Amino acid sequence: VYNRQLFKLALSSRVVDKKPTERVFSTFDLMDLFKVSPSVLISNYKNKSIPSWAELKKFPGLGQVIQKCYPMYIVRYIEHNSLLLDDPNQQLTEQEQDQAMDEYLYEANTDKIVNEPEKLLTERSYKSTTNTKK
Repeated sequence: VYNRQLFKLALSSRVVDKKPTERVFSTFDLMDLFKVSPSVLISNYKNKSIPSWAELKKFPGLGQVIQKCYPMYIVRYIEHNSLLLDDPNQQLTEQEQDQAMDEYLYEANTDKIVNEPEKLLTERSYKSTTNTKK
């Protein structure tokens, strides 16, 4: 996924943003982009080599996805601080990283919109009717 994501980011920045890319991709990389090997997926699923939560605690959102999908849908994962480490201009500052983590945790704890949309709509309509009566 990491290698594919790097390719997609470089390709999208070149096509959409018309920015030159520093990366060079071989024909093999391009052909391998959407190749899936079911035998590797099946062998990983049988081995059930799921990483421990302690290893994944640093990134809770990614850790939850890996814990859920690792043996069947994820072949391997690479721990890396930033997807575009070679470009310091695109890295987040420590404050931005903390803010992003806070936003993620807030959204993870208050997922009413996804899990309870009817209840949320009822609450909003109730609040709007009580506000107009005052």
